[in-house]
Amino acid sequence: MNSAYRWGDVITLDFPYSNLAGSKLRPAVIISRKDALTPYDDFLLLALTTRLQELPENYRLEQWQAAGLAYPSSLKPNIITVESYLIVKKIGSLSGNDRDRLKHLLASITME
Repeated sequence: MNSAYRWGDVITLDFPYSNLAGSKLRPAVIISRKDALTPYDDFLLLALTTRLQELPENYRLEQWQAAGLAYPSSLKPNIITVESYLIVKKIGSLSGNDRDRLKHLLASITME
């Protein structure tokens, strides 16, 4: 598996719209462990959005600039799997507090 990316890294990719009618270059966060999808070269990603008003405040990144983002952003509870070749580049990594926000969000959307 491609070890260039790790959990909490912020990357850019051609992110598909949820209706699969198209895509747009967008940032996302790696949410899979580097060994989780072996032997595949796939990554689980969580979307990011600048539409802050649409999501609860606790999804907002506190240190969005340190993560390489150009605008204030929120974690968006949309998860996709992509092959590593679709990732354009790494732009940063989430801070400790923002990683904790990500863990809480993942627990809230994946557990009963």
